[in-house]
Amino acid sequence: MMMTFTLKGSTAQEFTQDVEVAGQLLRGVLLSNSLAGDSADVDFEILDPEGNIFFEKRDAAEAMFYEKTKLAGEYRLLVTNKHWSDSQEVTLGVMVGGSKTLKTEHITDVQEQIDVLDTILRDTQAESTYLWIRQKNHLGVVQSMHSVILREFKWYQGEQDLFFSQRVLWFFLFDFVALTVAAWFQV
Repeated sequence: MMMTFTLKGSTAQEFTQDVEVAGQLLRGVLLSNSLAGDSADVDFEILDPEGNIFFEKRDAAEAMFYEKTKLAGEYRLLVTNKHWSDSQEVTLGVMVGGSKTLKTEHITDVQEQIDVLDTILRDTQAESTYLWIRQKNHLGVVQSMHSVILREFKWYQGEQDLFFSQRVLWFFLFDFVALTVAAWFQV
């Protein structure tokens, strides 16, 4: 359970946490922050199912706990703000259990991570170079086609009429067929 709440002055907030089996770890953190900018100290205590103090921290802005439970049942977590006028912003995180531990196979070596990044960067660089060469060639072809088309168009000054020669018509038909065949092969 993880939550953030506002604790008004001279008030207390109580939470409960169930522990199903004795001997489990009850661990967590409490952080408080004063909304008025003054001292952010609160009192925090955990009571076991019999009402005995399991964990206690007085006048603290932060508390971390990591204890094995002795009893199964409902543990009460009590956060108290003893400042009569200052509100506190409190974050409380609690977890029961924790049998999972960090193992060496969970940790990756820094050199392995660098090698993976190096491979990704080299692949990206090769692909970028390939795409740039392809784009450069395409721009060259477009420029040469553009100059051929401009040479074939003739503008008459008086009428502003566009004259298509027989060569331009055949060029457009050939270009259309070539693009259609290329598109068909790409699909």
